[in-house]
Amino acid sequence: MRYTVLSEVPNKELMECINMAFSDYAIPIHFTEDTLQKFLEASDINKSLSFCAYSENSMVGFILNSSNIYNDEQVVFDAGTGVIPEFRGKGVFSDLFCFAEQKLRKCGIKKYYLEVLQQNTRAKALYERKGFSVAREFSVMQLTGKTEAGKSPDIQVIKLTAFDFSAVSSLTLVKPSYEHSYNIIRKNAGIYDVVYLKNRGRITAFCVYCADGGRVVELGYSSLLDLKKVLIYIASACEKVTAKNIDTSYTAVMEMLISIGFKQIAEQYEMVKEIGK
Repeated sequence: MRYTVLSEVPNKELMECINMAFSDYAIPIHFTEDTLQKFLEASDINKSLSFCAYSENSMVGFILNSSNIYNDEQVVFDAGTGVIPEFRGKGVFSDLFCFAEQKLRKCGIKKYYLEVLQQNTRAKALYERKGFSVAREFSVMQLTGKTEAGKSPDIQVIKLTAFDFSAVSSLTLVKPSYEHSYNIIRKNAGIYDVVYLKNRGRITAFCVYCADGGRVVELGYSSLLDLKKVLIYIASACEKVTAKNIDTSYTAVMEMLISIGFKQIAEQYEMVKEIGK
């Protein structure tokens, strides 16, 4: 086996390995070179901090890492890991992860984050053996079917690129996951809108969402009632609204989502490992 940095690998070769690695999943993933490039850009993948495994001249495994500021420090986030079916159970992932960890430590990275489905106990146990621990619990909430709601004159819609976040700095921000943090979503700011509500001239609730697919990625409020109005407005414009990775410690927000009709469709753990020591 040979392990190397992904920056040395052309996207076509990476695409073929990813497609093979996910070919036997319940919902197979299939990239073209174009869709893979869009994924790499949207996830802010740093190929210089991502790694792959070879058997002779064939790529058989990979770890795709994003790197950015999160929790006020430079971290890496595992945005995708896979091993092709015939090489699973042969220690490829374990050896590749050790190689990656050594390289990341030399680059000064101190923390490594990832997400795993809570029901995937096997994967969770594997990462725990690698030194990861649960940092937060997330819920993926979804509302289907448009709601009937007129646009309140107090509700405004603006592109993310034009929104002044300093105007909401005093609001309670439901702490987003790594993939939904501002440093990541701004990489594709053009696809996001901000829906916000003003009360007596001040913003009291807002949501950052992608109208294409109805994905809510960030939300904040000083008034839960006004946040509810913002979400109902979004639901009136979309056939389906998904609020992915809502930190379940925000119990009042979770209860409000359920009161609107959101249902939980998945649960995830955010896991973290200190690698700078």
